Amino acid sequence: MAAVAALLRQARKAAFAEDYAKARDLYAEILATPDMADDLDLRIRYAWCLQHLGEMGECLAIYREVVDIYRQQGETGAAESLERTIRELESQHNKPVAKPVAEQSTVVPLAAMDAMEQLAEMGKVRHLRKDEVLCRVGDPPDELWLLWEGKLRVELPDYDEPFHLEATERGWVVVGEIGFYTLQRRMATVIAEGPATVYETPAERIRERAAEDPAFALAIESIMRDKWVEPVLARNALFERINDIDRRRLAHAFKQIDLEP
Repeated sequence: MAAVAALLRQARKAAFAEDYAKARDLYAEILATPDMADDLDLRIRYAWCLQHLGEMGECLAIYREVVDIYRQQGETGAAESLERTIRELESQHNKPVAKPVAEQSTVVPLAAMDAMEQLAEMGKVRHLRKDEVLCRVGDPPDELWLLWEGKLRVELPDYDEPFHLEATERGWVVVGEIGFYTLQRRMATVIAEGPATVYETPAERIRERAAEDPAFALAIESIMRDKWVEPVLARNALFERINDIDRRRLAHAFKQIDLEP
């Protein structure tokens, strides 16, 4: 079981870093072990990776199998939730269903990739050398970075093993978002494993742009929920057993409130 636990940690790290192909392969390896073959949560995680990789046929087939098992077990709520996901994916995959005019938002958020490109244009490019420090624990959260090329090592206090952020062919990887969104000083030291390229954008410039451009602001908020809120929920004992799809839906359901001092 220790080996399975290690694979699970690797798979979750890969999914967190949006390396869905690696996460898919790791989940497949775990599901191939006799003790884990019938684990529904793992099957959903595996299908979730397939969904992000565009392998919709196998993804939907797994979701439907899990729905049938939920029904057999009397888990009506879980079955209905996953059925809603299936319907949404089928409508996106086949033919988009337009919302009634009354339900359409007056502000359409930028696509995540468009928002990333605009963030890069607002900043400056930095070429890091091997072992060059991008930030240290306790630094002020004055920038947001987008990793374009290379690999970064993230060292957290009280953690023996660092984790890594690596650029992929899919595009940008956000770095330093926790400090940007919480306004707290840096919680980790980030070091280049080898030559790396990042785009560095001042946090204040991002906030000014968001105040002026509602579509950009919505995109930044969506990135926040995907990159920060959902991973925070995944590490919480109350939410960690919820499957990845429903947990992401939950992350986008939270409402932001502002409190006066």
